[in-house]
Amino acid sequence: MKSLTRISRVLAALTTVLLLCGACLGAVPQTPALSASLSAPTRVLEMGRSFDLTLTLANSGEREAPVREVRLPAGILRAFRYQGSLPAVTLEPAADGSGVLRTQLVIPSQSSAQFVLRFETVFTGIYEEDFSVLFGDELISLPARLEVKGSIPKGWQPGPAVAAAQSEAADGLPQSALVRVGALVNVDGSLVKAWSASGVIISPDGLILTSARAVLGSRFYPVADLIIGLQTAPNTSPVDAYLASIVQVDEARDAALIKPRSDLLGNPIPPGTLSLPAVAIAENSSMLPGEALSLLGYSSSPEALTSTLNAAVTGVAPAEGSAPLESILTNQTPDGDYFGWAAFNVRGELIGLASAPTGPVGLECGALADTNRDGITDEQDACLPAGGNLQALTSVQALEEMLAAGWAGEVGLRRVSVSGVPFDMQGQVVFETDFSSPLPAWPAAEQNSARTAYEDGTFTLDLNAPRSLIFSTLDYVYADLTLSADTRLASGSGDGDYGFICGFQDNAHFTALEVSEDGYFSIWKRAGDETSVLVDWTYADVLISGEGLRLSAQCGTGALRLAANGLLLTEYVDKEFSPGLVGILAGTYAGGQIIVAFDNLEILIPGDK
Repeated sequence: MKSLTRISRVLAALTTVLLLCGACLGAVPQTPALSASLSAPTRVLEMGRSFDLTLTLANSGEREAPVREVRLPAGILRAFRYQGSLPAVTLEPAADGSGVLRTQLVIPSQSSAQFVLRFETVFTGIYEEDFSVLFGDELISLPARLEVKGSIPKGWQPGPAVAAAQSEAADGLPQSALVRVGALVNVDGSLVKAWSASGVIISPDGLILTSARAVLGSRFYPVADLIIGLQTAPNTSPVDAYLASIVQVDEARDAALIKPRSDLLGNPIPPGTLSLPAVAIAENSSMLPGEALSLLGYSSSPEALTSTLNAAVTGVAPAEGSAPLESILTNQTPDGDYFGWAAFNVRGELIGLASAPTGPVGLECGALADTNRDGITDEQDACLPAGGNLQALTSVQALEEMLAAGWAGEVGLRRVSVSGVPFDMQGQVVFETDFSSPLPAWPAAEQNSARTAYEDGTFTLDLNAPRSLIFSTLDYVYADLTLSADTRLASGSGDGDYGFICGFQDNAHFTALEVSEDGYFSIWKRAGDETSVLVDWTYADVLISGEGLRLSAQCGTGALRLAANGLLLTEYVDKEFSPGLVGILAGTYAGGQIIVAFDNLEILIPGDK
């Protein structure tokens, strides 16, 4: 019995030791089975643009794990317009302004998946908020930082507009309801009134209809703020009175609604305290040929008084009447100094707005920056927005949706973006490289602020100087060819550009097909001292995916074409194009720094592979 007792004690002791050792082993740090990361745009975003946040969810455990919830912070939902998710999940709003997506997503063992959130920017500013994911039984916090540039201040609330003006025009209308909209633009750190346009007050508390170009600006001249000038007496020039912000924009129709938010010193305007002369909007803007119109606005001269032109309706578009009226056609000239001009019927009711000009308006360029990087600011640089088309007026009927949102006090921007069409890449490959080893034609080199290098299996262009270009060419000359390469922006300062060069004769004679850090594309060429923009910088959502781009450029006497990720963005026929060397390039503007990596480059010519 004593022997059995001793054996039992020994076994008990061994069991205790094993349990303790098991606890020790359990204390060894283990790699978490579930993890999540959030990919957000690092570049500064434009107001009114869409972008994606991508959640990557990884499960390194031995069992599948459900993604129970994705939680969106209140600060993000207040500042951005949520557009949906992929996979699609309904957003459940919470009392504190945050939101929850209760997903059905399950991540298998040793697998990962992505969950995409799409937003549209609205207000400007810097936003630092934490998203979170309930992954399995773990709540994982994911910080995000987003920056938006533009002129709509954080938290701007215009409020519902005061009831529309009287149905019949009062004395002094519509002239007294005209305003001058001044655009403030940041030039080298200082705000400058860069241009002005006309606008017309449509509610007594100051809701103003004007041109979208006037309040948005352009890629090189984004609007930082707006100033409203009012008439203080009949037949006098407008006097600056208020700072204003955007309420609504319909960029495709070149129309916008803005509203005063403060006096010139920044003191807020309490809702309902303004009592301004306002015009009535025609309930039916349909017009018959021969009907008389009055066209009113200010010229671009700072001292200009109200100008009035008489016109007659020549037709409408669409003519069938089966769709909402888009345009009212007149006997006026198409393009001129009519920025934001308004059109009225014989009863003094607003029936339309000058559309965007179809060509040059015959005004001074007014360039404020050296945008073509030739060291001189002149009319070869990007011109300021100006002019309007009185021959094809945008009907107020076409703006009904925008006007309704503006009356309700909703802030929103309908921006224009090129979506592209499939691009055919067939042809015979005459050159290809993955840059795994150096090429004699493209050596690594460094000179002043420019550097080319072979890094991580790519060929990089590194530039560290403002308003500069760096390019590297290859001696392949064909009448018609297509260049393609995988590109990745390794580093940048927000306004740089990169792409392909063709028709290269020397440093002063070439054609460039490029995309930019901030989501634009362009085709331009240099011929000696002259720089010509063949396709002006235009926005495309595909260019801000945050991932690398597969860029393609077709160069030939038939057409110049630029594509990204297999989508044709633009084409232009340059009858003066001459074949020459081809290559890659990168450039900077005010930001002054960019590093772009190129990989898997190939050159195709027409013919069988």
